[in-house]
Amino acid sequence: MNVYIFGPESTLQEWKLVEVPGSSAITIIYSTEKKPEITWPAPPDAIIYLFPEQDETELAWLKQSAAPICIVNNVIRTTMDLRAKMIRINGWTGFLSGTITELAAPLGTETKAVDELMTFLGRKAEWVPDQPGMISPRVLASIINEAFYTIEDQVSSEAEIDIAMKMGTNYPLGPVEWGKKIGLALIYQLLDQLSITSKRYTPSSLLKKEALA
Repeated sequence: MNVYIFGPESTLQEWKLVEVPGSSAITIIYSTEKKPEITWPAPPDAIIYLFPEQDETELAWLKQSAAPICIVNNVIRTTMDLRAKMIRINGWTGFLSGTITELAAPLGTETKAVDELMTFLGRKAEWVPDQPGMISPRVLASIINEAFYTIEDQVSSEAEIDIAMKMGTNYPLGPVEWGKKIGLALIYQLLDQLSITSKRYTPSSLLKKEALA
């Protein structure tokens, strides 16, 4: 099995923190090129594309690869929005270093092959509803949003909030710090999408300002 994994260097470094069990049945090819114009050294049996929120050109290229398994880091849009039979993965910063991998599939998709792939890669697939934000990202985005509301209301500072969450709840990163590593634009886009159906996700004015700056 030939598995191609594309993504930014920092994302690939996080992905590689999970040890891959030794197996002659799988060959992994890593690349930091975004939608590379390449001749495949070997036909892709699976592609894991960790560049976030793909545009139409990227999606078309991935579809043309004809890989039987195509997994994309698309947290915000559903598979119906992608208009292709692709698996979604939560590839946001901070979620790829563990052995549990959050995935969502189109309705009716047979997921056994993906489960086996994740096992080969030293991971366990955790299948979640195919909804905007999946589960973990929408929870984290809400926490980040509340942190920005707190700063906006001058209740506390960015540094104080980050320290409190790391020291008090054992978060690996403070919410503001984590949001900036993921990209505030992505956090805002997800909240803006979720707020269409639930006002509790309405982005804070400060978050919107910094995300669109």
